[in-house]
Amino acid sequence: MKTVTLATRHQGGLQNAASTAAPIDTEALFARCMGNVAFALTLLSELEANGKQQMDAIVRHVANDDLYAVAEAAHSLKGAAAIIVAEPLRGKAAEIEAAGRDGEASLLLDLVRDLCSEMDRCLAYIPTVRTETQRH
Repeated sequence: MKTVTLATRHQGGLQNAASTAAPIDTEALFARCMGNVAFALTLLSELEANGKQQMDAIVRHVANDDLYAVAEAAHSLKGAAAIIVAEPLRGKAAEIEAAGRDGEASLLLDLVRDLCSEMDRCLAYIPTVRTETQRH
């Protein structure tokens, strides 16, 4: 088993909003949930509860050179990201799924690093969404 090191976790919350689009399209998410904000927040809570485990599974499969499992785990994350309209996260997961499916192991470390950063952005953004919904 090879060692995979991904030092992407950061403290400090959201990145500069002026230079980076929101990681989750909340307007589209609320529309998708037919205006049911409580349901939308439940979906976001599921990502909070399961996102780290999904990332850990992908990293573990990359470390074990199990490309089929990488593709499968990335596919699952891609679906979860699509549901909450986290397009950058969905796109990165799709790239990893394709690389795993196509046997492109050499691409995975950089892609997984990018995916971890995008997951961090999403997880850091969810409290902001909660705060904003409470104000309205």
